[in-house]
This record gives sequence, structure tokens and C-alpha cells, in this order.
Amino acid sequence: MPREYREIVFSEEEVAAALTEYARSLASNAPLIRAEDLTIAENGEAPVTVRFGYETRGYTRPEITAALILYARSIGLPIARASRKAVSGGNGEITLKLWIG
Repeated sequence: MPREYREIVFSEEEVAAALTEYARSLASNAPLIRAEDLTIAENGEAPVTVRFGYETRGYTRPEITAALILYARSIGLPIARASRKAVSGGNGEITLKLWIG
């Protein structure tokens, strides 16, 4: 059976937008502050660290994956629900990897 593999690369600005919307989706009373000072690490427990105003927060790989899926859908990129998903980072970018089949 054929299998499909895709990689979608998100810039630092796109990751910031995705995490901003993700944070708002989790808390209806979240302030309308855009994510700033994004740090993308290649490894680690929290590969992305973001500052929202005065608060700094680390995001885990599952949280980053969820944020990027929501963002991709909001801009019209199709993401198969049944696909296996993973993220990797480095050089100021995050890659969402998708395997189908």
C-alpha cells in the first residue's frame, strides 16, 4: 500500500501567530497579546519558548503540533486527521511532519 510523507515548514513569525491563537483558544480570558521573543531549540522538553508580554512560557511538542495544525487549517492547508504527526525545529523554523498510510 502506498504511503505519503509531507513536511510543512513554518517560519518564526508563523509559529508565533500559531501559538498566539492556540493560547487564546485555551483560555477565553487570555489577553490579546501577540507572542514575542520566540526561541526555537532543536531538542529539549520545551523546544519552543515564547514571551507573552511579561510572561514567558515553554511549549511541549504536542502543544506545538496542536497549534500548528490549528494554524494550518485556518490558512487553508489540508491536514489529514488520520496522519501521524511530529514536529522538529532548528534555524528559526519548525517543521510539521505528516505520515499517511
